[in-house]
Amino acid sequence: MEGYLSSLIHATSSKIFSLKTPPHTHSVGRYGLLEYKFFTYSLITMIAVISDSHIPKRAEKIPEEFHEKLEKADKTVHCGDFESEEKYQELKEKYDIIGVKGNCDFFDISASEKLTINDVEFGVYHGAGINPRGHHPTLSKTADTLNVEVLFHGHTHQQEIAEHEGKILLNPGSCTGVGGGSSSEKNPSMMTVEVTEKGELEVKIYEKDTESEEILVSEKKDFDGLNTSLQIFHLE
Repeated sequence: MEGYLSSLIHATSSKIFSLKTPPHTHSVGRYGLLEYKFFTYSLITMIAVISDSHIPKRAEKIPEEFHEKLEKADKTVHCGDFESEEKYQELKEKYDIIGVKGNCDFFDISASEKLTINDVEFGVYHGAGINPRGHHPTLSKTADTLNVEVLFHGHTHQQEIAEHEGKILLNPGSCTGVGGGSSSEKNPSMMTVEVTEKGELEVKIYEKDTESEEILVSEKKDFDGLNTSLQIFHLE
């Protein structure tokens, strides 16, 4: 019995990680002189966010490393400018995806969407027609109009984690790295958002370095109950 409990303690206390299964029961007890614990793990939902793919006119494909992250996600969001209905349908067949219309999407798709995950309200809107592009006050008003706390948006091709007037504004950049408008060609980028049962968010922006082919976390920010609690860091 002591050997079993010892191995169980080692397995459960070596590190905390997220599970896509119901959380375990939390209890503490003793067997002889041996104390054991069963930890409670938070159920985390992961959203993968991409935008501005512009396939096939400006780019050929989304990086395979990004597809691997989309496959692991519980929900995928595309913030518009698929540029072809074929690409939209292809992504829709592969993933549990929510997409919206961009200014380069000339097929039938909604201009905005909403989703609720662990009691956090998310909105999706491309951002076309906002002048200047990516204008935070206008994006914040859009979040108000949609009655959401977090707004996923695109159009600028510039990845960003921002807050304005109590709204969280998240732009994954272009998942193919193409230029557009005032933005030049750059590293392909995407975003993941992990949402805990308590409504805490962990937001990461990933970039694929076009020279080294490495996938890097270029920006990270945590929100504790939608209040900023940790740091932002940027690549030099």
